[in-house]
Amino acid sequence: AGGEGATLQRIPGVGKRTAERIVLDLKDKMGPLLEGLAGEPAAPTAAQPSDASLRDEARLVLVNLGWKAKAVDAALEKAAVDEGDGSLDGLVRRALAQLMAR
Repeated sequence: AGGEGATLQRIPGVGKRTAERIVLDLKDKMGPLLEGLAGEPAAPTAAQPSDASLRDEARLVLVNLGWKAKAVDAALEKAAVDEGDGSLDGLVRRALAQLMAR
């Protein structure tokens, strides 16, 4: 951890050992993120939802907004074909556009 914890040691109550422990913990947690920022592909994580879980979440959102499940399923079927950005927000927007077009 060398001089990497020097800045942390300036914080009242943070000594050398605590600073070194923080640096080591952050290196472990930030490693995949830093690799991704450096242009190397980062390993997939559990935080990246699958298409099925995105679709399930989008279905839940739309049904809770008052849309009928059958109409939501049809709209999600069409919205999934459009691809988009792969986010829940994008999928819900595309499905809403399908629902509003009816």
